[in-house]
Amino acid sequence: MIRSTALFGLFLASAATLGNPDVSSAQQTSATTNPPSSALPMTPTRSLRFTTDEGTWMSVDVSPDGGTIVFDLLGDLYTIPIGGGDATRITSGQGFDAQPRYSPDGSHIVFVSDRDGSDNLWVADADGANPRQITDTEWHRYVSPEWTPDGDYIVATRRPTPKEGGRSDLYLYHLSGGSGLQLTGHEDAATPEGAAAEPPSSFVGAAFGPDPRYIWVAAARGRGWGAWQVSLFDRESGRTFARTNELQSGMRPVVSPDGRWLVYSTREEANGALRVRDLQTGQEQWLVRDGQRDDQEGQWTRDLSPGSSFTPDSEALITSYGGRIMRVAVPSGEAEEIPFSAEVDQMIGALALFDDEASPDRVEVRHLQWPRPSPDGGRMTFSALARVWIMDLPGGDPQRLTSGDEATEHSPQWSPDGQWIAWVSWQDGVGGHVWRVSADGRGEPEQVSRTAAYFDKVAWSPDGSRILAVRAPARERVAFHDELNRGQIVSRDLVWFPAGGGDATMISPLSGETTRYIADYYGVPHFGPDPGRIFIHEPQVGLVSMAWDGTDRTVHLKVQAWDWPAGADHGATEMMMSPAGDRVLVLVTQNLWLVDLPP
Repeated sequence: MIRSTALFGLFLASAATLGNPDVSSAQQTSATTNPPSSALPMTPTRSLRFTTDEGTWMSVDVSPDGGTIVFDLLGDLYTIPIGGGDATRITSGQGFDAQPRYSPDGSHIVFVSDRDGSDNLWVADADGANPRQITDTEWHRYVSPEWTPDGDYIVATRRPTPKEGGRSDLYLYHLSGGSGLQLTGHEDAATPEGAAAEPPSSFVGAAFGPDPRYIWVAAARGRGWGAWQVSLFDRESGRTFARTNELQSGMRPVVSPDGRWLVYSTREEANGALRVRDLQTGQEQWLVRDGQRDDQEGQWTRDLSPGSSFTPDSEALITSYGGRIMRVAVPSGEAEEIPFSAEVDQMIGALALFDDEASPDRVEVRHLQWPRPSPDGGRMTFSALARVWIMDLPGGDPQRLTSGDEATEHSPQWSPDGQWIAWVSWQDGVGGHVWRVSADGRGEPEQVSRTAAYFDKVAWSPDGSRILAVRAPARERVAFHDELNRGQIVSRDLVWFPAGGGDATMISPLSGETTRYIADYYGVPHFGPDPGRIFIHEPQVGLVSMAWDGTDRTVHLKVQAWDWPAGADHGATEMMMSPAGDRVLVLVTQNLWLVDLPP
């Protein structure tokens, strides 16, 4: 009997309902300070409360008087004294608040929040009171807001909607709101004719130095790893000048108040790191060599690296990495932790519990794999829900063939006499094995393989004395992200084991052209009329047979199909020789064909 397990959900709502009389007392307390501007009809019913002294990807900023640090943690904003201590939560609710920055006079903060249902720019008093919305758009995503030095405007990256697509540019917004002014994206007009440099396609992480004419920013030319470089945008000419040429990108620039130091994020080998440049001399050195991992291969929804800030005296950088808030002396790189303790109180929705009627003992399987009838046609084995099952035909009750829960189970196959079923397993951190068990369900499963690997495509020899499988190193299965695409397994060998267990014997490596580490799909080993020859479909080669030692390879059939109207030339996905050896079953372009094979 196939059983299902009830799912217990913990739902985090995505929009604010600040001030709702039905929410917890903790939310009502913060709501008196932070009244709502608008709310979605989503009412939290519970609080998730705990205390933490660390956080991930925290953006930090230092108040202009140097006395306070503001930072984001789990979608709320907190402040602590510059020397550390107990954190004060200044925003709360179901909205996700992040990337805070102090205004030049220290009286306000700007941050990004989705409390109205979409990411937008918000401004509040320095203690989180009186929040008000600056932008009011849907689908746009705003990243890394920063104040202009006069405190009247905010510069932020506005990412396009899915419909718009394309580039992400810097926009300028007045505190009174409005649609904003696009700053970047006009390089074609600003760049002199004949210039060799390709204009940047995206900008993020605006920062100001002493001269408000220039905006330091990370600008991308092209896409992917290494595309981002710290650049200088001239607000007068509209031109952008690259200031770094880092192999692993230059990101998230921050300039000291005295204009002496530039710090930016990059990588040292695989580690996130910070470099510091003396803007007077141009000399550079490492500031932090084992810092925060960046997001340049990701979606950079909260910039490429978390925000950092200089102290007002320009002598230290306040930043975060390793889960901690750190004070790093400039330029020596001497670092010390700024400890904090934050009381987290997240508002979450109702607990989703299912009663017995919603969690039945039987479920309808919609993705049944590897159905294999027994040699006498009276039973069938298959895999479903990552387990191996057996049932009588035509309408029997499926029963699990095994009882273990540690590993997943796949690719079952009957022995020729119908007495045994073999399959392959997989377990993260362990690897996989080939197994067999008595088809009557009696006795414990027997491990056939001795060494863990990634196994697939099990078959039995006609006399039942050997079990064949396709084998690859376990690391290849672990290293690729797409669990459904077994074609990513490249280093494949056809091997056999004694049916009672033992070491693997190599039959032959399996060929198959690869494109960007994606290998073509290969077939199931099987037999025709001669038990001394093994048949298998190899991509780009065709239906191949060989002796048990891999010699005397013969290509029997290759099929190409023109896929109309798509207009693509497809090879066969699978080919199987008939037991008599006179016909071949071919799967190509999602259709089955029967091909007569002349002698």
